[in-house]
Amino acid sequence: MRPMLTLTFALATLPVAAQDNDPDNRVAGTTLPSGWSARPDRGTLENVNFRAMGDGWHFTVGPAAIYWQSGSTAEGNFTIATTMTQTTAPRHPEAYGIFVGGRNLEGDNQAYYYFLVRKDGQFLVRHRGGSQTHPVAGSAWTAHSAVVAADSAGRQTNTMAVTQHNGTLEFRINDQVVWSAPVAVTETNGIYG
Repeated sequence: MRPMLTLTFALATLPVAAQDNDPDNRVAGTTLPSGWSARPDRGTLENVNFRAMGDGWHFTVGPAAIYWQSGSTAEGNFTIATTMTQTTAPRHPEAYGIFVGGRNLEGDNQAYYYFLVRKDGQFLVRHRGGSQTHPVAGSAWTAHSAVVAADSAGRQTNTMAVTQHNGTLEFRINDQVVWSAPVAVTETNGIYG
């Protein structure tokens, strides 16, 4: 049995800032820190500025993508957690979060579970298999009192965690379970980001 891990997006207890996650936004160039990889939902990876900032990471991105650091894997009993702050209001209902169970992330048969929040105080849990996504927790975005919605300036901070322990998979926002399921119905071991 592996020990319980408490990790964030960046392998430590660090804040992560997501700013201006907008598919219409044009960010100059594409920058990823050494040891990091990314895969866009569609097309090629362009218009991404991802860098260290203070005690965490800062993203300014255009189209949706997943990001992971080399060697970031979890299996057995684990907790993957991060605190993310959206610093400005996006022009669209963009979302941010974490993923677990990543496999074949650079191939056509990619697979992972993703857990997102967005500015209106809603969350979503879905599975990606290849080019298709499938509902996991309900079929659509779900409002929950645990999610801190964006303020009038668009600022929003939420701590998100995925825990797999003793046969149960839990998705938490600000220390509250918003959805859980038996691990037998999921495949969560693998890469996280």
